[in-house]
Amino acid sequence: MVITSKNTINIIAFLVLLAIFIGAFSSSYTSHNLTNLAYVLALGIDTGENAQIKLTAQFTRSDSFSPSGNSSDESSNIILISGEADSIYGCLNFLNSYVGKEINLAHCGAVIFSEDFAKNGISSQIYSLINNEEFRPTTKLIISTCQAYEYLSNVKPNLEKITTNYYETYEITNKFTGYFSDTTVGEFFNTLTGDFCDGTATLGGLNASARKEHEDASN
Repeated sequence: MVITSKNTINIIAFLVLLAIFIGAFSSSYTSHNLTNLAYVLALGIDTGENAQIKLTAQFTRSDSFSPSGNSSDESSNIILISGEADSIYGCLNFLNSYVGKEINLAHCGAVIFSEDFAKNGISSQIYSLINNEEFRPTTKLIISTCQAYEYLSNVKPNLEKITTNYYETYEITNKFTGYFSDTTVGEFFNTLTGDFCDGTATLGGLNASARKEHEDASN
């Protein structure tokens, strides 16, 4: 009888562990399914009105890459969502609360800081981004002379049909022309941990007159 009782207990324990194991992995798979993720194309960071940081996340609609989607005009599929908090993680948690999908930074192509915000230092924000396991150190780092929200809302590549490829052209342009350095968040982070040099970033901005001339010529 003792042996039977032990066998019964072992079987029950095994079934309980098996149920926990299956439940844990099934929920993980469900939450990280591609259809449940919202991939960020770029992040914009400005000074908030009601908090320290205004974070703007740039997304593309999930159907913009489908066969029925119009990839030649993907700019119409771009979505910008902003939120304010006292930290980047606070902003991301705030955005997650109403986006309806889990925000993922694995494909973030660029981080844009407004010049006004950058004047007060961006080291704490760089540390926060690098500590995110999804974030890539090769993400481009840009300081914008205008608001980061305005920069992202005006990203309409002329030579790239897909906006996600636009930020990759920074590295190619640097190799072909050498007019500006291809700076990344990882490189900037390395300068924060050493005393041998200061961090640099690409300076960006808007040229409203050039954009208007291009639109007029297209029409």
